[in-house]
Amino acid sequence: MSYRLKYPQPPTPKNRADWAAAGVKEYNRRVESDSEDVLVDFLADLMHWADVNGYNFNLNLKRAKTHYEIEVADAFPK
Repeated sequence: MSYRLKYPQPPTPKNRADWAAAGVKEYNRRVESDSEDVLVDFLADLMHWADVNGYNFNLNLKRAKTHYEIEVADAFPK
């Protein structure tokens, strides 16, 4: 996995969570979703975005889960 970010080392789960928080915050600013529903609404709208742009959301969600599992395993080895 290559990183195009300006990090001397691969990003940590905390870095990734911070980036996601920035995206969720901007999304919530634009749609004013309830804080309890913002994740669901954002994911649903990403499904629409994937449809419009010709991406298979479910396939990419599976890929994202794999990336997440690898990133967590790398950050917290047993």
